[in-house]
Amino acid sequence: MFSQLIVSGSWGGLVAFVLAVPAFLLEVFEKGNVKDLPLLLDVRHAGGRRLSSFAVFLVALIVHVSLGFGFGILYSFFVGQMPEVIGQPYTPFSLAGFALVLWILVGGALLPVLRCGWFGKKLGQWVWLELFISFFLFGAGLWVAFRLSEPVYW
Repeated sequence: MFSQLIVSGSWGGLVAFVLAVPAFLLEVFEKGNVKDLPLLLDVRHAGGRRLSSFAVFLVALIVHVSLGFGFGILYSFFVGQMPEVIGQPYTPFSLAGFALVLWILVGGALLPVLRCGWFGKKLGQWVWLELFISFFLFGAGLWVAFRLSEPVYW
């Protein structure tokens, strides 16, 4: 079970990293002059200090990949411990449902605690949609990753 969680988390981190490639390319080509990183949560202050644009990018990338790792672990955990909640495991439908639940939890609980407003309303008018799309892109990417590893791990 533990190895399955680690593999799922690793796939999740890898998928999150791949989804962060547009932000990485924008950061490289714009040389730090990007105001909003696509698909990444911009953390501009830490410890009462304003971060440089490169530090904002690094922190956002670390947070994004860590959330992807956690997404993969949580999904595998629920498949193993509560299969009746997930339904048929490792299917596009179960991953889409899981992505929807996590989108609601992140937008309705985590972002308000971080003072970003409900579903990131204080970060911008369309942040809720960006989150929604990114969670479902992530779910689709995780499904592809699970399909690629199916003969070896599941």
